[in-house]
Amino acid sequence: MSEVRIPTSGWLSWPETQKLVAAFDGQGDALRFVGGAVRDALLKRPVSDVDAATTLPPQKVMSLLEKAGIKVVPTGLSHGTVTAVVEGKPFEVTTLRRDVQTHGRHADVVFTTDWQQDAARRDFTLNALYCDAQGKVYDYFQGVRDAKAGRVVFIGDALQRIEEDGLRILRFFRFHAHYGQEAINHEGLNACFQKRSMIEKLSGERIQQEMLKLLAADAAAEMIDAMIQSEVMEMVLPGARDTSSMHAWPRVRLMTDHQPDAAIALALLLRSTQDTAATLSALVKRWKISNKLQQRLTSATRFSAIATTMPEAEQKAMLRRLGNDGFLDRVLISWAEHLSETPDKAQMIAAAYRMMLNLAQRWDVPQFPLNGEDLQAVGVAPGPELGQWLQFLEQWWEREDYKPGKAELLKYFQAQK
Repeated sequence: MSEVRIPTSGWLSWPETQKLVAAFDGQGDALRFVGGAVRDALLKRPVSDVDAATTLPPQKVMSLLEKAGIKVVPTGLSHGTVTAVVEGKPFEVTTLRRDVQTHGRHADVVFTTDWQQDAARRDFTLNALYCDAQGKVYDYFQGVRDAKAGRVVFIGDALQRIEEDGLRILRFFRFHAHYGQEAINHEGLNACFQKRSMIEKLSGERIQQEMLKLLAADAAAEMIDAMIQSEVMEMVLPGARDTSSMHAWPRVRLMTDHQPDAAIALALLLRSTQDTAATLSALVKRWKISNKLQQRLTSATRFSAIATTMPEAEQKAMLRRLGNDGFLDRVLISWAEHLSETPDKAQMIAAAYRMMLNLAQRWDVPQFPLNGEDLQAVGVAPGPELGQWLQFLEQWWEREDYKPGKAELLKYFQAQK
């Protein structure tokens, strides 16, 4: 039994956590915290979500929480899970269980009071960590050792763990992308290869969720490489082969202090496929991608990389057309692609694209001061001619560096009639 402790000054000291603990006073060793919050506290990483496990049956848990004035949501009673909402902060509280029979992502379970049995049903050793209210860690499968060493290892037999839940294939790569420090576990990788067809049965929403989390990691490109080599990627995003620009993306992030951005990493991967438009279309359907993300990916994949020598006038026109966010996406993507092609010119490339990013920050994008009503007032009839004149005048306005106002535009129009 591990004698490791996590700091009690972190999430364990939150008022919401303490109120949850108090609800179980007098119940003995009935409540422990489990999973990611314990692991990340151990590794001194930020924690936002906290889950708990209990030896008590769900109905008893609900009774204790309601008695303590805590809102209870029965989110998964058949699997022993309720959500305790403490001052607006949700905590999932799940009764210890063991799986009797599994059906893909679902399982027939029986409740238990055995902490090790509960730990044995989990996916990886670093996720099967528990701690009590005093921060004492309970480790049944050497998860502390693996977490500190950066090893993502299945609990028990890797093939069996995956057979219980095919989503664990994607979780294996996702967790290694965020926590791996050693070479990827061979047994786990081989099991993912053997069971890769199980991905076909997963919902698109689940695949999207796991992949976007993976793609937000600095080591995403290395994991995509491993997924390609193990033929898992063919079940997730067929046609993905070239990850060179994805490998350059973390360097761009470092140089720009840009936050993790899974959409840009995904766009870089899509742009490397043979038929980007078709691949994106298939991905939207399979992953059930939202309209908002689809629009962003479409804009971020259907363009030729911005040359480092693009004149500022063209940059401004692009910035006006795409808006700030769309322009930034294209600059960052172009930067990563150029960096992957000519890494020896990193400083020159950085200087050029940094000037483009600065333009987006310093330039107050102007609005074209003329509209159709203005031209109708000086005799232009509604219809195609009106649109052609507006386009002509806007192009002149751009060439004049956006300086002419409405009066000057109308004067120029009169001169061109």
